[in-house]
Amino acid sequence: MTSQPALVFFDLDGTLLDKQHRPVPSAVAAIRQLRANGHLTYINTGRCMAMINQEIIDVGFDGIIAGCGTHVIFNGHTIHNLLMPTDLLNEALRLMVENHVDFWLEGPECVYLDTLTSGNFHNEFIEFFHNWLIQFNDFRQGNLRVNKFSYECNARSNFAPVEAFIRKHFDLILHRPEHGEVLSIGYSKATGMALIKDLLRRPDALTYAFGDSLNDLDMLKAADVGVAMGGSMPHLIEHSDHLTDAPDDHGIEKALRHYQLIE
Repeated sequence: MTSQPALVFFDLDGTLLDKQHRPVPSAVAAIRQLRANGHLTYINTGRCMAMINQEIIDVGFDGIIAGCGTHVIFNGHTIHNLLMPTDLLNEALRLMVENHVDFWLEGPECVYLDTLTSGNFHNEFIEFFHNWLIQFNDFRQGNLRVNKFSYECNARSNFAPVEAFIRKHFDLILHRPEHGEVLSIGYSKATGMALIKDLLRRPDALTYAFGDSLNDLDMLKAADVGVAMGGSMPHLIEHSDHLTDAPDDHGIEKALRHYQLIE
């Protein structure tokens, strides 16, 4: 067993969660054993806090990094919660609406959608999370509290002016040509990790990170050991230290055993 207490960071979708968005039982048991062995565990997800339900929290973690580093909870308290500037957000919204780009705005309390589009994107989005207790609002309700946003182009989209504005004022994680994740400049899952280490006053702590998607790239590169899940994006695998199995094939448990963090 590894005796030095480590900090271990876990992505959610494609890592801790199965295809029904529920924690994989073998991963839950492994994480609880990991904590019993004295290691510290953290969620590190692109999801905003409004999209992290109680079933995930009940797995048992020492903290949460949400919204790709924009919202950090430490010892049960929010110690960082960066909201997007209203003027930049409003202009991005204007451009996306005018150019028929679908989007979802991710905040600490709720997820905002456009319910007036001619397509059915907002209903499909809500249906995708039909078994989750997520507060959805139309973005026109005002008083938007948004950590980050994501977009999805459709057949009617004219993305060029939207992309130009996003690339000028934000950081963009391009998952696919038609889909991206938009963050305040300088933020990533790695910045959340650094903040946790600062709060713990453990700059030299041994860190492990588990992920599967392009928004996990900075996190895996920043960790001492970056673990890519089975089914990860090829580019992520290239920059990881270890490739484990898929979530449903007990990938987290196997990797923790491989590194002797659990028995």
